[in-house]
Amino acid sequence: MFQRVLFLLCICGFVFVSCSQKSNSESIDPQKIALELQSDKRYLSTEQVSDIIINEDPSYQMIDVRPSDEFQDFSLPGAINIPWSEISESTLKESLDCEKYNIIFYSNNDVLSERAWYLNRQLGCKSGYVMDGGLNKWIKNILQPVKPSETAATEEQELYQYRIAARNYFTGLSSELELEPYILPVKKKTPPKVLKKKKVEEEEEGCS
Repeated sequence: MFQRVLFLLCICGFVFVSCSQKSNSESIDPQKIALELQSDKRYLSTEQVSDIIINEDPSYQMIDVRPSDEFQDFSLPGAINIPWSEISESTLKESLDCEKYNIIFYSNNDVLSERAWYLNRQLGCKSGYVMDGGLNKWIKNILQPVKPSETAATEEQELYQYRIAARNYFTGLSSELELEPYILPVKKKTPPKVLKKKKVEEEEEGCS
């Protein structure tokens, strides 16, 4: 908890410094963003993100902000790579469509994805999210779940069963489990997504 508070303070500093250097009249009030940073509403759990991937929800677009070499080594299915080192206002405007998609940013932890979320939010995007804990937490929870004790609460047991089912889905193992609520669909092979820039309407030429 203490580490997250310190992190939010750093982000808030990033908010006010970058906003003070920006003269765009369309930018969001930095104080409003600072208040939003105190809320957890922008976070999606590793389980929520897994559900979105498994169900192939077309209303979400995942953005991996890690370096391209790390993205090539491993990434979440369907994610698009926009390395933080290449992120700018123009990049986000050209690449992301907040009117069409809910944007999920993720990195190895929360640091870079939080910054990407903030920059996207400053541009007016209200449908942005951060995967809580990043890819490190996703691997820990989904690919390497720890079995709870036999005396653990029912909710904890059910969460573990879900994580096992999700792990089987992502690793290509058998999806059949003893508990029916956690039987997942067979993974479909889909071609990798190619980042496409949004079309910009050409201005009409001529005199009025």
